[in-house]
Amino acid sequence: MAEHGIGAEAGGYRLDGKALHIAAIDFPAFYAEAAGSLQAAREFYDTVSTPGSPILARAQLILHQAARMVWLADRVKAVSEGRPALQILFYVIAAEAVAKLAVGYEGDQRSWPHILMFFNVFLTDEQRIEMHRALDGAQPRPGRSPDELVDYLYGLRCDVAHEGRYFDMLVTDDVCITVIRSVLSEII
Repeated sequence: MAEHGIGAEAGGYRLDGKALHIAAIDFPAFYAEAAGSLQAAREFYDTVSTPGSPILARAQLILHQAARMVWLADRVKAVSEGRPALQILFYVIAAEAVAKLAVGYEGDQRSWPHILMFFNVFLTDEQRIEMHRALDGAQPRPGRSPDELVDYLYGLRCDVAHEGRYFDMLVTDDVCITVIRSVLSEII
């Protein structure tokens, strides 16, 4: 079975046993689950890969950047079992990249407003509730409001990125990460 964006290879390794490289992501295969099928993902990817359109070029860049961050998060799991803050770092970076690219932002900084925009504009109420439920078993837990969920995820991102604190969030299983990844994959 194909693993997110690596075609016939499994577990992040090529058939010859060497580790896959981030530059070798098969983007249609990566998005197949979210698109409903590999064929649907290929058709969509072919559409945004049409040369000459700045809008489609930006859409393709959004797909590429988001997939790369989620792909990295998937690989980090192997070295951070039970401590999902490292994975969440990459998921939040993906959300930030999607939001900034979607509005054409080209400056530095301004992470918080774009992450807030991603979660408040691109996610449905049902998706935010699903993420809240998935994080109920995490320690520490996020507050109950949508903004508190974003504060929580952004705080984890900042703790890891700026202070190297990947160990403060604990979970007993991978359900929360699976749900967060699934919700983000629906969006990006």
